Amino acid sequence: NNGLWENASRQEQVIQSHIDFIPNRYHNFYIRYQIKKSPEMMRQWRVDGKWKVNEHIQIHCRIEQHSADAKSGWLSAMEYEWKPMDQPWQVIIRQVFFSVPDWDLRIYMMDRELKGGMSIPAYSGKGKRTFCIVQYHSPQFICAFKIERERDMEHGGAVTNHRADFQLTLAF
Repeated sequence: NNGLWENASRQEQVIQSHIDFIPNRYHNFYIRYQIKKSPEMMRQWRVDGKWKVNEHIQIHCRIEQHSADAKSGWLSAMEYEWKPMDQPWQVIIRQVFFSVPDWDLRIYMMDRELKGGMSIPAYSGKGKRTFCIVQYHSPQFICAFKIERERDMEHGGAVTNHRADFQLTLAF
């Protein structure tokens, strides 16, 4: 008898608990705890919160940990969004710190991209990622610029990569 673990699949079974707290339309928090029963037991927890500081600034914070056997990995992300009301521009800055010693403990997190793009990287290893997006919207065009810096701290040294994306959308 598997008790709580019963389901149609014997390969991997999951118990998940999710608690949401939304005190008003400007704040949103949740806590998630999940246990996977597969060849090894994996435990995951996440605390996520969004705060609207004022009409121009929103802050998003996420802390997550994955554990299996004696190994454990974590990710912490902080995002700042500045969008002045009635202004055509917006700035988003995100910084992610992670230490995930094993690919099997990898942590996925959706990254913001330029309009029309989507990225869901798997964080593994040890390092830091920072990006900044600046966008300008007008009735005739949308202009967006993203700068990304990735710093890998594994293998006895630090390797830094930079990437820049530019997007221009014209309306006729």
